[in-house]
Amino acid sequence: MKRALFQFCCFFWLLLVLAVSVHAQPGSTIYLNKPEKYENRKLGSEKTEERKFNTSRHIYQNMVTHYNYYFNATNKLNALLARARSNFREDYTQLLPFYDFTLDATSQEKNEIDTIIYKCTAAVLLHDLRNDWIDDAYLLLGKTYYYRKDFDSAQQVFRYINYAFAPKDDGYDIPIGSNASNTDSLFTISTNEHRNIYKKLTTHHPARNEALLWLAHTYTDYNRVNEAASLLEILKSDPQFPARLHNQLDEEIAYWCYTQQAYDSAIVHLIATLKHTHNKQDRSRKEYLIAQLYQLTQNNEQATYYFMQSAAHTLNPVQEAYATLSGIRVMSKTDKAFLVQKQRQLLQLAKKDKYILYRDVIYYAAAQVTLELHDTTQAQKLLLKSVQGAGSSNAMQRSSSFMLLGDINYDSKDYVRAHNYYDSVEENQLAKTADKERLQQRKPYLNAIAANVATIHNQDSLQLLAAMPAADRLAFIKKEIKRLKKAQGAKEDNSSENSNPAMLMNMPAQDLFAATTSNSSDWYFNNPSLKASGVAQFNTTWGKRPNSDNWRRNAAIDQIAKNLAQAGLDEDSVAQQKTVTTDTLSAEAMLNKLPITPEKKATSDEAIAKALMDNGKTFQNQLQDYPSAIAAYTELLRRYPASPLKEEVLLNLYYCYRRSNNRYGEDSTQAALRQSFPNGKFAQMLDRRISPEQEQSNTVTKKYEHIYDLFIEGSFDEAKKEKNTADSTYGTTKWAPQLLYIEAVYYIKQREDSIAIQRLTTLQKDSASPLAEKATTMIDVLRRRKEIEEYLTKLQVTREEDDLPILADESQLGIARTRKDIERDSLAKVMAAIRPISIKVDTVAIVTLKEYTYNEQDSQYVMVLLKKVDPVYVNEAKNAFVRYNNTYFYKDKIAMTNRKLNDSTSIILLGPFAKAFLALEYVDKARPNARSRILPWLTPEKYEFIIISPSNLGLLEEKQNLPVYQELLKLALPNKF
Repeated sequence: MKRALFQFCCFFWLLLVLAVSVHAQPGSTIYLNKPEKYENRKLGSEKTEERKFNTSRHIYQNMVTHYNYYFNATNKLNALLARARSNFREDYTQLLPFYDFTLDATSQEKNEIDTIIYKCTAAVLLHDLRNDWIDDAYLLLGKTYYYRKDFDSAQQVFRYINYAFAPKDDGYDIPIGSNASNTDSLFTISTNEHRNIYKKLTTHHPARNEALLWLAHTYTDYNRVNEAASLLEILKSDPQFPARLHNQLDEEIAYWCYTQQAYDSAIVHLIATLKHTHNKQDRSRKEYLIAQLYQLTQNNEQATYYFMQSAAHTLNPVQEAYATLSGIRVMSKTDKAFLVQKQRQLLQLAKKDKYILYRDVIYYAAAQVTLELHDTTQAQKLLLKSVQGAGSSNAMQRSSSFMLLGDINYDSKDYVRAHNYYDSVEENQLAKTADKERLQQRKPYLNAIAANVATIHNQDSLQLLAAMPAADRLAFIKKEIKRLKKAQGAKEDNSSENSNPAMLMNMPAQDLFAATTSNSSDWYFNNPSLKASGVAQFNTTWGKRPNSDNWRRNAAIDQIAKNLAQAGLDEDSVAQQKTVTTDTLSAEAMLNKLPITPEKKATSDEAIAKALMDNGKTFQNQLQDYPSAIAAYTELLRRYPASPLKEEVLLNLYYCYRRSNNRYGEDSTQAALRQSFPNGKFAQMLDRRISPEQEQSNTVTKKYEHIYDLFIEGSFDEAKKEKNTADSTYGTTKWAPQLLYIEAVYYIKQREDSIAIQRLTTLQKDSASPLAEKATTMIDVLRRRKEIEEYLTKLQVTREEDDLPILADESQLGIARTRKDIERDSLAKVMAAIRPISIKVDTVAIVTLKEYTYNEQDSQYVMVLLKKVDPVYVNEAKNAFVRYNNTYFYKDKIAMTNRKLNDSTSIILLGPFAKAFLALEYVDKARPNARSRILPWLTPEKYEFIIISPSNLGLLEEKQNLPVYQELLKLALPNKF
């Protein structure tokens, strides 16, 4: 039995030895140009073909190559990658990079990389090339070159592995991809790793297959994407490619798709790698990246799922907070209950002790969720908690919180608070370029606004104090001086506190340890009654003084002087500063600053007026915040109606009212300007219809007006191209309501409802615009567009027979009764109010010009001329007049049609009306409402009202001489057209 067991063990050992010998890679010969003194000395690699590769040599060469060189080099490379990962800072607000380190970071460690390259080179040159770890050393060498960003050297190493360690046939190379490489009728380029049990026990995997993956990876980063894609596609379809590398193959394909922004394909292969992640944190990071890619492909449901999976699996509290927040963001924003629930979860997260170091990020995320709930007050409270939590340890998060606080107050037009928060932002700590640009753009204007507001507040306070009775004013000043001195640590100007009663009364010193009448057995310093009486006696004797001695006070003064001297001030200016500080803390100095005299009062008023004017101009010209500009100008006129700035203020008010589509304010301001300054410079500018100087220099406004004209005229492709260019240059703050509306109409016609709703939502925020209400209605209709279209498609309309009575619904009768009571404009009323009289034919006013004739007794159309307006907007204008007529002239049943007069002019015909005066009545009512109510989205230069008889209309369409007919109207109806 023992002998049989011994024979079996010997046989098994022989098989192992044979397996090792059979698997040995022959490698290739290395030729080196050695220095002259080492020419006769051979390296281990040069002795490869001179010595037999028996079992003992095989085992020895494997051992020393592996553990003396390859093992140490691998550990150094892993440590290098670990340091790069630990120093890498994720920005979860942006699309994550594919890997959690950068090649810039790895390439900086030149000493470590040189050491690894040295060890890999030594592993090859100093040992027999037939041992099992030579190909692994080459692979490690190629990886090191890659991490050094030496892509050219890396790909050469990987290509060498592919050639030198490819399958051989009796020592001859088999051409890769040829018929000779076909095995069992299978086309393959990879090395077959199917091995028997003995080879699995005695050998490790060859490095060639992994080198092919690294070659594709290097091609991708080397911008040779076609070669990378070809190689990956071949490996993907290779039947012999080992299953152990399928996960790495999926990762390489996902990386290639990620770099080419083929996010759909990247998602598929990234998901396939989740089963083989290194640890839980690696899995959660990939899930976060998958969620972001789903978000970019508009698959919000899957994005939410993977964000929540990432939050559940991660060990990083920052990632957990951002994953939860991102999961909330991609959910439907109309689900208020869900948002409230997630907000509560974030706040509960902030209460946990393990997240105490990340409360700044969590509160920031909670504030963003709160903003989704439109609760800006609570959001600001959470952001202030984020600032407190960040402190000085997380300057980036602190700046982000201050930036969002500034944005909230800026959007709510609280510019002083916005200035304070923006002023606390460290610009170099902002991660987004857009945030930096926005901060740089807004800060100068907000600095000016805040300074002017401070000037107004200070001057108002001084004037209020000057208006007080003299006794009350003096008492208030003394109280304020006392407070300031106490704040500075100086002695108060009070005889009971600044004098030394002991010196005045020449009182003898008392024995503190004399016998007392107290019967307490407590030690002197532990006796409460003695301590209380001692404090009272000290205050009576020496007065109340701050708890500091002369040495500390002098040291503080010297330190202040030293700081001022370091700031570049000489001793004289330091002394002067001390004198000024001491002198200003007196009642006389305070009184001198008050605007008590008429001259000082006028100077103070002038400062306030100038501050209001400057703020108004900043609101108007820099921020395009016309409501705030109107408020500043109105306040200036209210406080100083006789100000020298009044004429300019009225002109600026007119411009702001005009830009705000406030027709009443525009007209009243225009009338006030002409009445108060009939011959003024600004009134003359207004008469010539010249906009203020600021508008002339506003190239941004002109640019968007040009884009508006392109949309109206139907040049949609050019308009969209120029608008994208302008938006990238100027942002979205310059959009006019009219431009937003016509752009939305265009996208509605193109059935791109999501973009149209986005434009209408922006327009909806401009509550001062008459188009805001229209935008709200259109958004509601667009969101129900499919439902409405399905209803109209299924609707079957049958015409009632004329001889059958139509029964009214009871609810409709109630509406009819209510509607009857509403007063509407009606041309029928005008007709009924006129008594029929006989008019002689020879008294009818008839005006003739060339072929056209105007007769006031003829029926007349009201014709709206639309100049260079695309048919899309012609139909929209027609619909606008239909809505207007149904509301204000519903009894008259005014017919309406539209047609083209020529290539550049379209017309809308309303009527005909029986008499000319009826058509003129309609024009007088509709024309003032056109800009504010009927066609607020169309500039006045694009349309014109005239009246025309059917006969003249036929001539006009035939002759195409519109200016001649317009001249006729001026002759027949002066001051009308």
